[in-house]
Amino acid sequence: MTPEQHVLRWEELHGVRASGLVRSWLRLVLWLSRPLAVPAWTVTLFGLAVTLLALVVPLPVAAACVLVAGVADGVDGCVAVLRGTASDAGRRLDHAVDRTGEVVFGLLLWRAGAPAWLAVLAVVVMLGVEVLRRGPVVTVAERPVRVLFTTSALLVWPVLWTAALVALSVFALGQLVLRS
Repeated sequence: MTPEQHVLRWEELHGVRASGLVRSWLRLVLWLSRPLAVPAWTVTLFGLAVTLLALVVPLPVAAACVLVAGVADGVDGCVAVLRGTASDAGRRLDHAVDRTGEVVFGLLLWRAGAPAWLAVLAVVVMLGVEVLRRGPVVTVAERPVRVLFTTSALLVWPVLWTAALVALSVFALGQLVLRS
């Protein structure tokens, strides 16, 4: 699969045209996925393990864990597509791991210094975006954005980044409500 074919496949699955940033992300994911000789589910579970590890390491290391888990979340699906092993069971596992990750993000945001109520609100709206999603819809608060905002909050200004994550996720909820 060429990088352009990968982008076209993503656009087909998501029903939107990939921006320059998304194209760059997809190229990176493809580059990382090609050499992997493991089943996609192992990449998914690796992402879960790294996410859970973030709970018990110092915050700067936790930030790196969140980033690595975010990359693994992109790579697992690409591996499945490249190997021709994409399945409903794999999608369900991926979604369960992603939602678990968002709960962990909330705990990390609180640990970094965000008030508990704000961290809980962040989890609720992040999960709400996924609950309201019907079909291939791209919002302003997709998982890579949530990963980047969480990572930023673990490094600097946790209240500001958590509030921004909540605001963006609320805006995404509005996008989904208006679209349905």
